[in-house]
Amino acid sequence: MKISLKLALIILAAASFIVYFNTLNNNFVYDDETIIVKNADNLNLKNIPGYFTNQGEYRYVFGALYRPLIMTSFAIDHTLFGLKPGGFHFVNIIFHTVSTIFLFLILLMFFGKYEFGILSALLSSLIFAVHPVHTEAVSFISSRTDVLATMFFFMSFYYFLIYRGFSLPKYQKEKSKDKKQTQQIKSPVKKYFIYSLTLYFLGLLSKEMIITLPLIFLLFDLLVSKEKIKTVFKDYIILFGVSLLYFIIRHFAIQGVETKPVFDWFYSKDMIVIIATMVKTIPVYFKLMFFPLGLVYNYNGVISYSNSLLEINSLLSILFIIAVITLSIYLIKNKIYYSYSILVFFVGLLPVINIIPTANIMAERYLYMLTFPLCVAIAYFISENMNLKNQKTYAWVFVIIIIFLGFLTTQRNQVWKTNETLWMSAEGDSSPSSMINIAGLYTRSNHIEKAEKLYVEALAINQYMINAHINLGIINMVRGKYDTAEVKLKNALEIDSKNPNANYMYAKLKLMTNKPSDAKNILENMESNSLEYKDSKRMLDSLKRSGI
Repeated sequence: MKISLKLALIILAAASFIVYFNTLNNNFVYDDETIIVKNADNLNLKNIPGYFTNQGEYRYVFGALYRPLIMTSFAIDHTLFGLKPGGFHFVNIIFHTVSTIFLFLILLMFFGKYEFGILSALLSSLIFAVHPVHTEAVSFISSRTDVLATMFFFMSFYYFLIYRGFSLPKYQKEKSKDKKQTQQIKSPVKKYFIYSLTLYFLGLLSKEMIITLPLIFLLFDLLVSKEKIKTVFKDYIILFGVSLLYFIIRHFAIQGVETKPVFDWFYSKDMIVIIATMVKTIPVYFKLMFFPLGLVYNYNGVISYSNSLLEINSLLSILFIIAVITLSIYLIKNKIYYSYSILVFFVGLLPVINIIPTANIMAERYLYMLTFPLCVAIAYFISENMNLKNQKTYAWVFVIIIIFLGFLTTQRNQVWKTNETLWMSAEGDSSPSSMINIAGLYTRSNHIEKAEKLYVEALAINQYMINAHINLGIINMVRGKYDTAEVKLKNALEIDSKNPNANYMYAKLKLMTNKPSDAKNILENMESNSLEYKDSKRMLDSLKRSGI
C-alpha cells in the first residue's frame, strides 16, 4: 500500500478539518466570555505591544500568567472576524491542522526507513487529528493556549531533528537495507537549531507547559540518537539559556500582578494531600488516551482529595506508575521508542502535576501535547509489525479505530456548543465548578431551591468557591434574609476582597438595608481599585448627587 507524501498531507488536513467542522457553529463558552467577549475593546492590533508587557485580560483574570501570543492571536481574530465565534473556531482548526502535519513529519523522520514508514506515520497522525480527548483544546477557543504551544512544540522538534541530521524519506540519497536503522544523516546545520530555538521560545510565549521541551530533546539524544553528552553539551546550554531568558522576561512582565492562591485547587492543603491526590490522575490520563469515553470539562472534585498515600486508590495509582516506569526501563535495550514514549509522557506532565500550584487538578487539554508520546508508540508499533502479508488487516483495523474516534470527536464538539450544553454535560458530577454552573442555569429557570442545594454541595467540597458564596448571598437577598445574605457576601470578600461581583452585591445589600453611606464607601473603594462592575459607577454617582 503505497502512499505519497503529498497524498498523506492532504488526508491529514482533510481529517483535521472534517472532525472539527461542526465547531464552526459553536458559540463562545466558559472563559471565552471573559477573555474575548467582555474584553473585546482591548482586542485590537494597536494593543499587541501591551500584551507582551502583560497588559492583556490574562493579567486580570488569571493572575500571574504570561501568554502574550494567545492575546495577540485573539486580537488578530477580532480584527478579522469581529465577535463572530466561527472565525475564532476556524483559526483553532488551522492551528490543529498544522500541529497534525508537523507531528506526521516528525514520525516520518523517526520511521521513514521502515517499509511502511509513511503509512505508520499517517495512521498514527490521524489518531492525533481525530482523538476525542483533544476536543477541549480545539473546540474551546480559550484553550488555544494548548494548541498553539503544541504546534510550536512540534515545529521546534521538527527542526531539531533536521539539525541532528534526520531527514524525510524523499531526501534520502541511499536507502538502508536495515529497516530498523535510524533515519539520520550526520550533517548538522546551525540555522535549523536557530529555527528550533525560536519556535521553542514562541511556544513559551503561548503556554508554559512547553518548558519541558529541552528535557524531551535530551531524552531523545540519550536514548534514540545516542549522542554523546560532551558533543551536544553546548546545545543544551543554549536551550536552557532560552528557558532562562523566558523566565527573566516573564518575571518583569508579571511584576506587581496580584496572585490569587486561594483559587488554586490545593489551597491550604499539605504536601501529602497534594501527592496522594495527584498520583490518582496518572491512571486517568492513560485511560483517556486509550479509552476516551466519559469526558469531563472540569475534573476538580471529580477526583477527590486523598489524605494519605496509603488510601487504596492512591496506593494502586502509585503501583501503576511504578509498573509503567519499570516497563520503560526494561524496554530501553530493544524497544527504545516505547521506552522514550513513556518517559516523555511523565516528563511532559511535570508542569501540570501541581508541583507549582495551579487551579486545576487535571485537564483533558493537557493531553493535547501529551498524546505525542502515544502517537510515537503507535507509529513504532505499526512500523515494527506491519508487513506485506498483514498490511491490509493492520490498515483496516486502524482505519476503523480512526473513524470511531472521529465520530466520538464530532459528538463531543456539540457539548462545547453553548454554555448550557457544556454545563449540563456535567450534571451529576462532583465538580464544584460544574455544580455552580448548573446552579446558575437552575436560577435562570427559577428553580431556586435546586440551585441553592448545588451551591451548598459545592462549598462542602471546596469552601473557597467564591461564586457559590456570592450566589447564596443573592438568593438570600431576594428572599429578604439580609443577615444571612451579609454572611455569605462577607465570606466571598474574605476569599477575594477585590472581586467586583462580591463588592457590587454587598453595596446593593447595603442600599436594600437602608445603609447608603456604607454602600457609598464600598462603591468608592471599587472605583479606586478599578473594579467597575455593571452599573456600579451610576450607583455611586447617584449617591454622591443625593449628598450622601
